[in-house]
Amino acid sequence: SLVKKIIFHRNNDTSTKEAVFIANTMQAQLYKKEVKNYFRLMNDGAYKLLKLHNRIVTTGDSLFGTQKRYYFTTEIKYFISSDSKTELVKKMNKEGILLFLPGSSEYKDWITKNDIDFRKEDDLIRFLDYYNSVKK
Repeated sequence: SLVKKIIFHRNNDTSTKEAVFIANTMQAQLYKKEVKNYFRLMNDGAYKLLKLHNRIVTTGDSLFGTQKRYYFTTEIKYFISSDSKTELVKKMNKEGILLFLPGSSEYKDWITKNDIDFRKEDDLIRFLDYYNSVKK
């Protein structure tokens, strides 16, 4: 609980950041419980995209249903964070993302012109960077 931020640099070059992970100081919740993990910070600005990677143990039946199998799966969840709150993104689509961004309907032409697909992480980050730069 003492470490609030972890920054990874490429080849000990502190001028560039490879990845930034932050502790859950925003009281983000998943399945009605506060998240105790670190989030990967995907962009900077007033509205941030946070990525949560969870490795969980999953059970499944064997082929004939006689034994249980246990294996690891990766669960990836996205959150939109602003100064006032951090919310889980339930659907990675245009409507699911723009719901959290006030006044975002003004940017529909920019979204169409730049061919933004909200299901793709890189496109979403590109839109959030633009949104943050215009909202200043």
